[in-house]
Amino acid sequence: MAVSDHSYIFIDWNFRIVEAVLSCSYSEEDGWFFAECTELRLIDQGESRTEAMNNLANMIIATLIDAISAGKIDEMLVELGFTKEKINIPNRNYYKQPATYDEGTNPLPVKSHFPLLKETSITA
Repeated sequence: MAVSDHSYIFIDWNFRIVEAVLSCSYSEEDGWFFAECTELRLIDQGESRTEAMNNLANMIIATLIDAISAGKIDEMLVELGFTKEKINIPNRNYYKQPATYDEGTNPLPVKSHFPLLKETSITA
């Protein structure tokens, strides 16, 4: 996967999450793996790095769905430092912010369709 110079979230006008690429950093402590998305200020854990990433991806999807359902997606993402951009793709909202890919940080792709919260399998 090519690393973009920004993190982004695509949401269509029917408020379905089309795609998101956000940064993910990892750590391990006392036998637990932690995955953190700095853009959305979320962290989750698992017994393996892959499980922590999958848990984080599901938390990201749930957080975005909750914000969409509450009618607060624009407000939440702007507060977190995203800008809403106009793009040449019909019926899409595009939010972006500069990427934070430091050492040990990787892009975390997230795909889902609102309102279905499906498991996202991610390999590192």
